[in-house]
Amino acid sequence: TQILSMQVDEPAAPEAQGFAGVRLYNDFMKQAEHAPLTSCEQIVVLLAVTRGLFDTLALDHIAAAEKRCCEAVAARLAEVCAAIHDGAVIDSSMESTILAALREALQLSADDKAT
Repeated sequence: TQILSMQVDEPAAPEAQGFAGVRLYNDFMKQAEHAPLTSCEQIVVLLAVTRGLFDTLALDHIAAAEKRCCEAVAARLAEVCAAIHDGAVIDSSMESTILAALREALQLSADDKAT
């Protein structure tokens, strides 16, 4: 089932982004053994990462930002999470809605990345 269908500019390989990029990708890929991320949470964090919302954060703040993003979407966009869980394709409108919730959770302005 195709869940995510969107135009994504290919990010540079983590190695090309330097140590910080490698660490960010590695940290994201780690999930607690008894508390794995849901499909909605995974997509939310991937959107945040690929749209640059974590770019200005210190590496030791990434986990907290990831948690805030997941909590914000779960609390404010339950219908979006349900649709993702049911296999909906994420169109540009849904992506914009998610990114707005993420910016709010991270207290970013619309001018901060993810354009």
